[in-house]
Amino acid sequence: MATNKFIKQVNNSKLEFADRQIKSWYDVFKKDYEPFVVCCEWISDTSINIGSIIGTKHPDYIGLTWREFIKVGKRMPLNIQLYEQNPDYYYNVDKKLPEISYISIDKTNYYVDADGNHRTAIAKFIFENSRLFQGVSITNLKIDYDFYKFYRSFIQTIKTKNLPLHVDVNSKHVVREDGSGWCRDYFETEFSVVNYRNNTHANYSKTEFGMLVSYFARTNRLIRFFKVPEKFAVLRGI
Repeated sequence: MATNKFIKQVNNSKLEFADRQIKSWYDVFKKDYEPFVVCCEWISDTSINIGSIIGTKHPDYIGLTWREFIKVGKRMPLNIQLYEQNPDYYYNVDKKLPEISYISIDKTNYYVDADGNHRTAIAKFIFENSRLFQGVSITNLKIDYDFYKFYRSFIQTIKTKNLPLHVDVNSKHVVREDGSGWCRDYFETEFSVVNYRNNTHANYSKTEFGMLVSYFARTNRLIRFFKVPEKFAVLRGI
């Protein structure tokens, strides 16, 4: 059994972070963003500012404060006991096993990814939320927000004007760069557009889709009077 020493430290903590709610990864990374991820960088063994960890993917812990999580975490008694038996685990530079992983979309605010929720909470109190936590893995995602907004604007136009169009979005892996303990994957966004009125279908790269939407925006209500170029044939008859 874990002693009350650490729990007393947590209860007495006056640090502001202790009563902040653990935020949800899914509040910052919408499912709609997935096809618009243009780069995914993974580093196997690195360090992170423990204060930059603000949330998690785990649904059971979202909304708790860090202090509350110490008290009710499912495996917290065992993890506290392990900490008290071997505090050096948290201070040394060795790769943490089982792996502790974090994920971010801005390289500023991080969320617990696959594993490490309990040890992260313990580390935040041990280090008073202001020390490098070493031996962890991180994933950084880069999202093309501008094109996502561009795409969403077109989808809203389709709905507002009740156009007979449907757009699917997919991501295609392009290339990987890697080395010892790291990798960086690059992706391209692809679009599939269906016109239900004239039963046509076309696939577009991001650049081509941008041209399609720009052409539609220029012609707009007069599009039925234009001789639509073949590459934009999916817009005919709308």
